[in-house]
Amino acid sequence: MASYEELFGLYSDSAFRNRVEIAMLSVAEQVRSEAETTANHAKRLVWARNVLVDPAAWLLPVFRLLLAANKALDASAIINAAEAQIEAQILGAVDFFATE
Repeated sequence: MASYEELFGLYSDSAFRNRVEIAMLSVAEQVRSEAETTANHAKRLVWARNVLVDPAAWLLPVFRLLLAANKALDASAIINAAEAQIEAQILGAVDFFATE
């Protein structure tokens, strides 16, 4: 289990932040391409557009969510997560972020 200090230290891991940003962009594209019949599609589409237009504005909230959601893992497991795992967690949180 990562300590709070270790989790906070991941904020400065630029390679991991870059991976999260690219995963977030990939998820935004998946949402942009999803069927219009997807639940909450209109709000999800707004979120996806906002992410694609200004990913820097969304990186920190998504990054924080990933850290909190994975706090039971050790820091190395978090930063070495497979791309598919990172994307799946972000995709699972889209409705949380797609509220406006």
